Amino acid sequence: MAVSRMTALVAALIVVGSLFPSTPALLAQEVAHQQLSGLRFRHIGPVGNRLASVAGVPGDRNTYYAGAASGGIWRTEDAGLNWEPVFDDQPVHSIGALAVAPSDHAIVW
Repeated sequence: MAVSRMTALVAALIVVGSLFPSTPALLAQEVAHQQLSGLRFRHIGPVGNRLASVAGVPGDRNTYYAGAASGGIWRTEDAGLNWEPVFDDQPVHSIGALAVAPSDHAIVW
């Protein structure tokens, strides 16, 4: 009985597999070199830090806070193009979690 179920399962997998051929054209798109030649690498995020947490301001697609593993909180108001430290005057170690207060977006926990 178990052999016939196994045979039926294998047959079903073969039928389903034949319906969806795995040709490269279906799996990935080719990108021409000219399309990528204008791209340049750039640093994103606060300089010199590894981020441990990030929190956004609800309703504001451009403002985010980032907690650095080396300490400190950074803010961007232009969707990450520029970052400024907002917690440099505090003696603090690694920031592990951040949250923006729903009642007042100027309060960051």
